[in-house]
Parts: sequence; C-alpha cells; structure tokens
Amino acid sequence: MTTEFHSRGHEGAASGQPGRKMISRRTLLRGGTPILMTVASQRVLAAACATPSAFTSANASRPNDTVLCSGLAPEGWISASSNQSKYSSNQWPVQPNSKFNSIFTPVAAYDKFTLLDVLNFPNGTQGSNPLARYIVAAWLNAKTGKVPANILGVAQVTGMWQDFVTSNFGTFNPTAGVIWHTDDAIVYLKTTMS
Repeated sequence: MTTEFHSRGHEGAASGQPGRKMISRRTLLRGGTPILMTVASQRVLAAACATPSAFTSANASRPNDTVLCSGLAPEGWISASSNQSKYSSNQWPVQPNSKFNSIFTPVAAYDKFTLLDVLNFPNGTQGSNPLARYIVAAWLNAKTGKVPANILGVAQVTGMWQDFVTSNFGTFNPTAGVIWHTDDAIVYLKTTMS
C-alpha cells in the first residue's frame, strides 16, 4: 500500500485508486508517517571568505564559489599558545615568543614585542595599531592552512602589513582604485576567522 499526501483531504479518504490512502497534513505533523529529509549544511566553525579584491567587489553573481575559512581570531591564538601539546589542532607554526619584527616589516615601536605580545595588545594602546593583532592572527592562519593560500597567503598578509607601514599606518590597496584604512582591513580579516 502506498501513502499519498493530500492537503485538504481527510484521513483515510479514498483517492479513487485501490490500495492508496490519503493522509492529511495534521496526521503527517503528528508523526503518523515517517519523513526523510536531507538538509544542506556547512561547517559550524568556518566562515565564508574571499580574497581581498573579491571582498571589495562583493560580487554576488557567483554565490556557489564560496570558500570556507576556519581561521582563529587573535583570542583563539592567545588561547592556543597555552595549549601547545602535540595533540592540539591549533598548533603555532612558530614559537609564540618569536619577535614580531623578525617576521613582519620592522617598526621601531614593535621592536621588543613578540607575536604573543602583539596578539595581547588591547586595541589602540601602547602606540599599537589595532590592525597588528589581526595581521598576526591572519599570518598564523595562513601559515597553518586554516585559511587557504589562494584566499590569503603568508606573502599577502606580510604584504598587507608592509603597505600599512610604508603608508604611515594609513592604507592598503586590495585592488586598483580601492583604498582600505585600518578598520576596513580589520573587517576583511575578521571574515577569514571563525
């Protein structure tokens, strides 16, 4: 016997075909008939991300070209620094006490600070640029593969910092004719972090 759904029919009403039974929505919702559903889902701890130039254009004409990034925010890398067991999925690719200026374009104000120090900077204090925290997190994400290299690779992250440094912490050009200030870059970098 097969079951047929009928939106206005009555339970058990004849459908005019032998061996078929009509079921109302109420019966269906009460659990009278099992339902099999397939639901599309994405990873919970991942964010849709794009390259800086794609992010700038916000091209919605190709919504199926979404790439998922599972980068950690600065706080995530701070937390991971205290859990550096070989079983941790958030292993630092370098020592947390590596000097910031040994990896990024040197800035005198950052000369004595480590990567972990910069991640711990409260935004806008100690003469720091709030972007530095996110640059370190983005670099760690790129270095560990949490953000695909074709989206934001290690060289792109260090290049972004270099652009800000050489423009007196002012701007970055993700694509021709577009200028990002610190806040714009932070907004973008957050899209690569879960």
